[in-house]
Amino acid sequence: MPHTQYPSYRKTYFVGSGIASLAGAAFLIRDEQIPGEAIHIFEELKVTGGSLDGAGTPEQGYVIRGGRMIEEHCICTYDLIVE
Repeated sequence: MPHTQYPSYRKTYFVGSGIASLAGAAFLIRDEQIPGEAIHIFEELKVTGGSLDGAGTPEQGYVIRGGRMIEEHCICTYDLIVE
């Protein structure tokens, strides 16, 4: 079914920048063709990503606490990275 154009006056808001909000925003962009400019994510902390936050450097490597969610039994997250 073809998508209709997303009205410019409509906005989508997520509270918290954890995996649920990031995945929700990605699905809205990918599946519903909602423009990224219409999606707003609010985060209280200085670090975004919730349990998917990461730390490190290119020289020493990175650690992502949410790396455990990149497995095929985590269907929603896996669907975002496999396609």
